Amino acid sequence: MCSSIAFYTGLKKGKIHALKWTDIDGKYLNVTRSISQKLRGEDRKTAPKNKSSIRTLQLPIPLIKILEEHKKRWSEYKGFNDNFRICGGTRPLRDTSLAKMNEQLAKSTGLKTIRIHNFRHSTPRC
Repeated sequence: MCSSIAFYTGLKKGKIHALKWTDIDGKYLNVTRSISQKLRGEDRKTAPKNKSSIRTLQLPIPLIKILEEHKKRWSEYKGFNDNFRICGGTRPLRDTSLAKMNEQLAKSTGLKTIRIHNFRHSTPRC
């Protein structure tokens, strides 16, 4: 899921980790916060570094479909609500977990592994 968001939107990991279902408004995504993951202690939630990073993005149809299916799966969990993080639920998905999943998927498909950060450079141009 996180890699799909990175691919289609060009967002960096910190902004992706901070996304909640409340940030989706129909076919638009509101980017208003970021999360820096810490090895010890709580993650740090902040506003994006630049004012221009706070923005609304139009979601492409393929990503809307991916998000709808993802939310449908999440909604089966007891206690699910729109304040859950899109990537991780009540807590952001850890960078290490994301990297391991990315590596496993690349290996299973015979593709070269690229860092999640580099997915943002693959953003389709409409």
